[in-house]
Amino acid sequence: MRAHLYIFIAVVFVIGNLSAGAEPVASIKNSKAPPCPYPAEPINWISKYCGFVAGTDDEIAIMDSKCMKDAQSDLKSKDECNINKKYKTKTCEILIKNKYSKHKSINDCLKDSAVEPFFAGG
Repeated sequence: MRAHLYIFIAVVFVIGNLSAGAEPVASIKNSKAPPCPYPAEPINWISKYCGFVAGTDDEIAIMDSKCMKDAQSDLKSKDECNINKKYKTKTCEILIKNKYSKHKSINDCLKDSAVEPFFAGG
């Protein structure tokens, strides 16, 4: 009988807090994180880098590339912003090394919103 009472109180507490405008705990946690300066999904940044490595912008060739297979472990990571930074950095390294860009440093390239991730069909 007591177990039912505790469950009832817990349900009333949760419903009361939500209807009073309180945010769910997951929402509160996520709202504190600063936005990632490298927007997009990790697969988009990995595809951009792997496209340069494979020398193509063909989505199927990129997905079948050794580079993409090697990146699979990164796709399992929960820190999406860190993955995005890693692959934007690798992309910037290629852009600067091959003189595809006028950036003087990796940091300049990382700050450049014109250096965009790969989007299929785009």
